[in-house]
Amino acid sequence: MNLLISVEAFTGSPSIMHTTLLRLLSIAYLLIPNVLFSYGWFRQPYAILLVVGYCFLLGREFIPHDSPKSYFKKREVLFLALFALVWTFFSGAGGFSDQKSDFFAHNAKFYDLYKNPWPTYFPEIGRFACYYFGYYLFPAFVAKLSGQLSPMVIYLWTALGFFLGLSWVYLLINRRKWALFALFWIRGLGFILYLFFRNTEWLSIPIYRPVINGLIQHSSYVPNQLIGTMILTGMLLDAVFVRKRIATMAFPITLNFIWAIFPSITLTLLYAGLCGYHYIGKRNYKELWSWTSIPNFLLPALLILPTLGYFLSANGSTIKGWIWSFDPPADALLYYVLGLGLDLLLYYYILQSLWERQRLLPVGFIKALFVLLVLLSTYRMGYHNDWFYRTQIPIFLILIIVLLRAFDTMLTHKSWPQSRLTLGVYALAVFMMILQMSSYVHQLKDNVLIKTLAPSLTTFKPMPYDRYPNVYQLMKDVYKDRGDAEQYLGNKGSFYEQHLAKTPINTKTCQSE
Repeated sequence: MNLLISVEAFTGSPSIMHTTLLRLLSIAYLLIPNVLFSYGWFRQPYAILLVVGYCFLLGREFIPHDSPKSYFKKREVLFLALFALVWTFFSGAGGFSDQKSDFFAHNAKFYDLYKNPWPTYFPEIGRFACYYFGYYLFPAFVAKLSGQLSPMVIYLWTALGFFLGLSWVYLLINRRKWALFALFWIRGLGFILYLFFRNTEWLSIPIYRPVINGLIQHSSYVPNQLIGTMILTGMLLDAVFVRKRIATMAFPITLNFIWAIFPSITLTLLYAGLCGYHYIGKRNYKELWSWTSIPNFLLPALLILPTLGYFLSANGSTIKGWIWSFDPPADALLYYVLGLGLDLLLYYYILQSLWERQRLLPVGFIKALFVLLVLLSTYRMGYHNDWFYRTQIPIFLILIIVLLRAFDTMLTHKSWPQSRLTLGVYALAVFMMILQMSSYVHQLKDNVLIKTLAPSLTTFKPMPYDRYPNVYQLMKDVYKDRGDAEQYLGNKGSFYEQHLAKTPINTKTCQSE
């Protein structure tokens, strides 16, 4: 009887999910890698203190709240689960369909974490790794327990993450299934121009220029960073603008750093701005000066400190600098305009024509997102400019949600704009979506199902996991002297190595297989 009451408390009925359960599942999903990382990467007593602290904050999530709940019907949960399974299949996770080039490194990380002791240590150079391993830790942990690395575990783990993220977004886009499908295909014009000029002799645009990528690209190149970011972006909008419970988001955001550090920086900046407006701008000082601020803000901040110390051990060898320092001023300006400037104008124009219809976010907040996007785009970090490619994810996701909500209102009320310019801009955005779709049509044949049923129709071949004994050796071999391998290294003699790290077990030099 008590169990039934407990289930009903979180689901409203034994068979229907609502946002209280969705939040609990989301936090648990993000938390599991943090617990594994805390225990595997830090020496005692820090490891056990971190695990206990995380479990305490997770336990607080079981305390009932009076905030309003949004319910999911059975058929909605089934649709979201199927959508996540199909999308994961075509993203390449698990190797059941064609994988983008980044899966060389993804698969190597899974194998490294499965085969070698934790914390990750490269004995051939005597250095600890420094990387956000969150996405990989649970499948690798299961592999250690079972004695084999299972692609199906990777696939299901990824699908569960997409299910949770899509569930949050689904609520925010008015539960429109067509909008959920459109969500992944909306993209920028800059990358299309880059591909066009790359195939001509007119202009050679460098690969590191700031550009907006669509969610389909993030899901098929960096699912490790998209999943946690999608979950938290949806949670943040729901908590702040729907449920008015801003204090409940500090803990979840800290959990994402081990999943994706660059998007987590963006989420932290957004959250800090929202907190500043709520507590200082609206003069809600008394809410901060209460005992609940200790578990809401102070404890999550303390728990994330060792992980931040770990990231600060990075050797800093990656390419970095202001975006205009890598090209002559005129060229840098041209690359910026073609890569990002046109998209800023395009999406600002679209949203300006629609934002009064979205009824979720204040117009001032939407404008602030554009300002933040510009500020983040002025700096380059990494060979491909991973800094901007990844920090943009939460911002662009929010803008897409606003766009889809507003567009849905326009369709519902059949209130099309009268301006031909506006209709033309809408048509351009749809055309970009169609181009994006066309570049992924090959996934319909390059997958394990077609390989099994009609092998002559495809050249699909999954990428191996065990080609290299660790990820450092893969990066050195595949990317040569580009500097990618060095990005994974921590500094010798860093604070993490001297005071926080476990003593490495695998000190014997690995040999390439």
